[in-house]
Amino acid sequence: MSLESLECHSPRWSPDGKHLVFAWRSEAGFGLAAAKADGTDFRPLATDPFRGEARDPAWSPDAKHLACAVRRDGSWDIALMKLDGAGLTYVTEGPANDRSPDWSPDGKRLAFARDTGRTRDIYVVSAAGGDPVRLTDSPTDDVGPRWQPSGALIAFATDREGTWRLYSMRPDGSGQTRLADVVAEEPAWSPDGNSLAYAGTTDPRNARGPLPVGICVLSLADGSARRLGGGVRGHAPDWSRDGSQIAFTCDFRLCVLDVSNDGAVTLL
Repeated sequence: MSLESLECHSPRWSPDGKHLVFAWRSEAGFGLAAAKADGTDFRPLATDPFRGEARDPAWSPDAKHLACAVRRDGSWDIALMKLDGAGLTYVTEGPANDRSPDWSPDGKRLAFARDTGRTRDIYVVSAAGGDPVRLTDSPTDDVGPRWQPSGALIAFATDREGTWRLYSMRPDGSGQTRLADVVAEEPAWSPDGNSLAYAGTTDPRNARGPLPVGICVLSLADGSARRLGGGVRGHAPDWSRDGSQIAFTCDFRLCVLDVSNDGAVTLL
């Protein structure tokens, strides 16, 4: 099956940089699939254990498991499974909607966004399960948590200022700080932890206006931001482990951006 014909979402690189895992829409709904980084060898992952839809995949640091969001009984929960779909276990349970899991670098915890119907906030839970710990408590939405490779910070997107901005905080929720004056969602750390790829603009104006949303990179050293990909619209960036490429989606197509080659984009 060709990736060109599929509706794909939320690509994530494998730790060895050879594969991508992502959500895709089939006749049965959203499931998970994997492919080589060049788009070949498409392989749906077993979805029978889900008895529902699965989205938002994330590789464990040791590449032995995937975390994902699974819809069951009308709500979304965070689940873990092996790459063949076996060993499905749930680490959160309804009635709230839990999405966008991300592993801590040591593989012991998962950050995720919880929608209570009032707002969305960031939580952390042990990969073994247990009671989640709330990290943010904003009257607006905090989403898309991503752990810095060193484990020192968690980046996330928030609209607490009236438009989407990037913030960071310590893993206990303290030190919540705006990172830059840009419109941004869906942060993804570079392997060295010194930059963030994001979906948004380099402009501080309101994203709900006509501003084009693309793949940008924010330097934490000086706060500068630049857009890559020659103006291509993009969402859900994820950095390869060697820092040379960024996978993302454009109009539901999987794409890979070559960071070192002036941001040249390849459709998979």
